[in-house]
Amino acid sequence: MQDLELNKKSEVDFKKKRTIGKLRQFLATVCLGPVSLGASLSWTSPVLPQLLEPDPTSNSTNSSGLFENSPPFTLTIEEGSWIGSMLAIGVLITAIPSGYLATRFGLKKSTIALVIPNLLFTIIVLFANNVYALCIARLLSGVATGGISVVGPMYISEIADVSLRGTLGTFFEFLIYAGVVFVAICGASMSYIALTITLGTVALLFGCVFCFLPESPAYLIKINKREQAE
Repeated sequence: MQDLELNKKSEVDFKKKRTIGKLRQFLATVCLGPVSLGASLSWTSPVLPQLLEPDPTSNSTNSSGLFENSPPFTLTIEEGSWIGSMLAIGVLITAIPSGYLATRFGLKKSTIALVIPNLLFTIIVLFANNVYALCIARLLSGVATGGISVVGPMYISEIADVSLRGTLGTFFEFLIYAGVVFVAICGASMSYIALTITLGTVALLFGCVFCFLPESPAYLIKINKREQAE
């Protein structure tokens, strides 16, 4: 009788731990930064119209509601195109070495490190007074985007239960497009400054939460920490 009760208790504890483990895996997927990735991809959609030189034949203004502000400078269409292109250049810079760096220093550390270029992007945009500053900011945003697009799926594949691996991979992609939609909705009623501050805050929040999540088992085994990997 006692053995039966112990077995039931052990089974309940196991299911509880497994449920908590699955929730942590979903939390880890959120904090990997797919929302920030999607937001970076679509940031120029609501922002460039606010910064482009106004059409003299149009009666519209570049005002956008919340934290309404007058941009310290305006952009030509050509300059706007350069700003939009800098993200892709930043992605190219980090897409290839990110896998090696994640293997060398760990997926957790690499993911947290990718918060830094996102924060630098926010700071530079807030104080930018010319097109060159915005180009540098977008380049840094691309660096973070390229890293997340590589490190994110790697981390998911290593921490996920076999039963959740496909679901978490789909969830990661879903959150990318959620970030795109988030920027489209917020950008319609916010100034580019308010929008950028919001995105920087989200990136910082996810980075802080990720500090409390586990390192990937493969990296822990590599550095001879098998007990933690289990």
